[in-house]
Amino acid sequence: MNKPVLPISYEHLDRWIASLQPELREEAFNCVIGILRGGAPLALMVSHASGVAPAFLRYQRSDRSVVWDSSIAFPAPGSKVLLCEDIAGAGHTLSDCLNFLRRHGLQVKTLT
Repeated sequence: MNKPVLPISYEHLDRWIASLQPELREEAFNCVIGILRGGAPLALMVSHASGVAPAFLRYQRSDRSVVWDSSIAFPAPGSKVLLCEDIAGAGHTLSDCLNFLRRHGLQVKTLT
């Protein structure tokens, strides 16, 4: 494959998240959820910028299963959460994780 590479550093991400900080605080998310493993760094960075607790989902590609993999309690139904993922390719991971959270009654927004 001869496709261009777009290097993105943590400094780039820090600046981007800082630019989103007012919106992130205004949204008043109950928690920021990263899809392990690629979404974890983004979720942690957003958590630090917004002051909202981070949590994680583990996704198994082989059977498309999703499990809560976090030390904090699962948010109560009706809670507003931000789901973070590093790359949205074909969309199965993001779609399956969104469906998992919505089935549990959460209001979900995404950041990729």
